[in-house]
Amino acid sequence: MVSPFTSVAKYDRFKQAENTDSRVYKDRFTEFTTDEISYNAGLYQVNKGGTQLSFNDPNFSFNEFRSNLVARWEYLPGSTLYLVWEHNRSNRDDIYQTGWGNNLDRMFGLPASNTFMMKFNYWLNM
Repeated sequence: MVSPFTSVAKYDRFKQAENTDSRVYKDRFTEFTTDEISYNAGLYQVNKGGTQLSFNDPNFSFNEFRSNLVARWEYLPGSTLYLVWEHNRSNRDDIYQTGWGNNLDRMFGLPASNTFMMKFNYWLNM
């Protein structure tokens, strides 16, 4: 089984919750204007009505490749030997990497971990 996975997110139009119980969706939030929000070195800073807050850049790229290989051998009736190999490559970048193709190409350059397992069953006929 092979499972490649890539996900990217780029956020914009940041808002502040105001009246979250409102029946009208647009009344629940107010969007920060360009005068109220600024970005510097991976940190957003907001100054709205004398209130200051900051938050990290939420953009990200996530890539993962997982594969499993299972071999089963029944060496005696009811007795089996399983050999399992799991291969995993996974990374979350705090930087938005544009395009699906770039992320899929980067997936195979990630550090890998390999796990080998063995399971041995022996049937006792009593």
